[in-house]
Amino acid sequence: MARKKKNHISSLLDVEGRSQDSEECMAAVVSDFFASLFMSTNPSPQDNYLWLSSMVGRNKRIMFNDITDRVWKKLRGWKDSYFSFGRKETLIKAVVQAIPTYPMSIFKLPVSVCKDISAMAFKFWWDSREGKRKTSWISWENLCTPKGNGGMGFKNLSLFNQALLAKQAWRILSVPNSLAVQVLKVKYFKKVNFLEALLKSGCSHIWRSLSWGRELLSRGYRWTVRDGKSIRVFKDQWIPSPTTFKPLTRDSGQDIHVSDLIDSSQRGWNLEKLDLLLIPVNKAAILSIPDERNTQLNKGKAKDPGKLVTWVAGLLKLNIAATIRNNYVLVGLGATIRDGKRKIMVAGSNLLYGSFSVDIGHLLALRESLMLAKFYNFPVRFPEVSSAEVISSLYSHISSLRDVKFIVLDIQALLSEVGFCKCHFVPKLGNVLAQNLASIAFSSAREHLWPDLSLSTFSFPL
Repeated sequence: MARKKKNHISSLLDVEGRSQDSEECMAAVVSDFFASLFMSTNPSPQDNYLWLSSMVGRNKRIMFNDITDRVWKKLRGWKDSYFSFGRKETLIKAVVQAIPTYPMSIFKLPVSVCKDISAMAFKFWWDSREGKRKTSWISWENLCTPKGNGGMGFKNLSLFNQALLAKQAWRILSVPNSLAVQVLKVKYFKKVNFLEALLKSGCSHIWRSLSWGRELLSRGYRWTVRDGKSIRVFKDQWIPSPTTFKPLTRDSGQDIHVSDLIDSSQRGWNLEKLDLLLIPVNKAAILSIPDERNTQLNKGKAKDPGKLVTWVAGLLKLNIAATIRNNYVLVGLGATIRDGKRKIMVAGSNLLYGSFSVDIGHLLALRESLMLAKFYNFPVRFPEVSSAEVISSLYSHISSLRDVKFIVLDIQALLSEVGFCKCHFVPKLGNVLAQNLASIAFSSAREHLWPDLSLSTFSFPL
């Protein structure tokens, strides 16, 4: 049998164009090449890049000594100056606790390093000097509590370190195609996902640090339910019920996905399966999760809901409303699209089953009505909603509706498609017709559309 030859590199060219064929010389050429990429002229183990050593040994304390030295130099320069507590607070937050931020976003700092930096900041706060200590009236732990709770809001560096690494762990999940994630995946979690990867002997300090940040992330992350095909019912965290975010089951041996609990024909949850597999507490939590209902219109594959309305030139106004009954189990949706002459182009109502809040009901009503406007090719310019929280979720980063971010993203995309419009808040007194349509939805379990309504049918304020 012929023996296969292994591919190998016989020689390399150095920066001067000379051929190097020995193993030592080729290793030096490779080292020089990668050093040039990172702007380092001497790739020795003692090299520093952004105050971080290029090598991490067994003694992590030695690697991060430079951080404590920089903090000490800053504080030593302030020892002879007299600052008010307000200025000391600014210096500690903006300088002392900001110095280790970059290393803490990559590595897990030793607890001793975090304690040394906090001790130096603590002495500076109480104006203690060498050979001259002053009384510390409040402990550092109490100073690290928020100002609203009687503290000063200083950072607990160890907890802040883990929070920064948890942010990096979240980036691995949210940007899986980045180069860094691909390198880590090949080495540490090639056959599993990042959340299930284990620590192995001999792994790098960076991977150990990311795994530490992942521990914090695992306490609060939760899957967003869309089609549910990739979410395991009893193993993944997807139910809005802290602290486990996992359902309790009568038969834990089953391995099914969330898509198996969704009734596609009814565009909602399969109540029979929920009753069979889950306890009532988990069922109520699942019913509070909006799924991807009514996405057919958004994909342009909807059935004709009735008589097509002829397009009328001009700017149209959209009003939507949501009403909840039966202890948050039923949600009625109502919407109208009308022109400047108070003519109703189309009105509709629909009934949804689920334990939604009023604000989430308004989001669902807004998404359905915008998809209806897109289907009819209506140039809507003035969507009006009777929920200030919905307006905040669309145009502000601070909102209590972060759990349904995917619905917000759908609405933002639809707003640009139907006429690049902006939603406005309107009081309930100015949204009477949509409110009445939402109430009418409870009298029927199916969707209703009324094209070309006249003013004699409904009365409403303009």
